[in-house]
Amino acid sequence: MSDPQTETGTPNKERHDSDTTERNIRRSKSLTTRNKKTPIPDNFCITEKIRTWAEKNGHTNLEERLEHFVGQAKAKGYTYADWNQAFQNAIRGDWARLPKEPKSHDVVAHTLELMQGGA
Repeated sequence: MSDPQTETGTPNKERHDSDTTERNIRRSKSLTTRNKKTPIPDNFCITEKIRTWAEKNGHTNLEERLEHFVGQAKAKGYTYADWNQAFQNAIRGDWARLPKEPKSHDVVAHTLELMQGGA
């Protein structure tokens, strides 16, 4: 029995291996280009998507957080593939270490406590 041949005389298995390798190389180059890390853009700002996400998740003081984040990124030469996601991670991780704002029910409870003569 002989191996099936293509018109050029190359066995189908070899042609398949070659095609797969070429596809993998193209895919690898595409992923590398798409996920390339870059320094922070000069015009990096708080997007509407980040504002919506922050509000939904109870994060405040976005301008102060942005100022800290941009300063850190420039000072330390950070590079990221997705700057918006990096900023969200920084907010989530409280990189700026801003004072916590009391939640509204905490303010009410504290006010009642003060009115009753507590500390």
